[in-house]
Amino acid sequence: MTIKTTIDSSLKKSLSVGVYKGIRLLGSEIILYRRHRAGVKKARAYANRSGLKLNIGSGDNRKEGWVNIDLYSNADLTLDMRERTPLPNGSAIIIYSEHFFEHLDYPDDAQHFL
Repeated sequence: MTIKTTIDSSLKKSLSVGVYKGIRLLGSEIILYRRHRAGVKKARAYANRSGLKLNIGSGDNRKEGWVNIDLYSNADLTLDMRERTPLPNGSAIIIYSEHFFEHLDYPDDAQHFL
């Protein structure tokens, strides 16, 4: 048993269900934040480019010649699309997304993304 598993098991036993779930959610959000920050830094390479084709929520469906964006896959940019996109306005000529919106909380995250 790893230390992480031991700590997790101990927290689960000693905390209420709601507090335990809240701590787990916070841990997940911290991981997403770190991935997003790394993607923001990597997005600087696109700062002066135009004519970009964005594949948002690409997952394993990478498109050649496109900037593939996802938090969980081996994407070109790991960005949290609930946050402001670090690409310049007008830099994209087309945006493609398939099976992505269902991963956003509605209405707040979905409206913010749009």
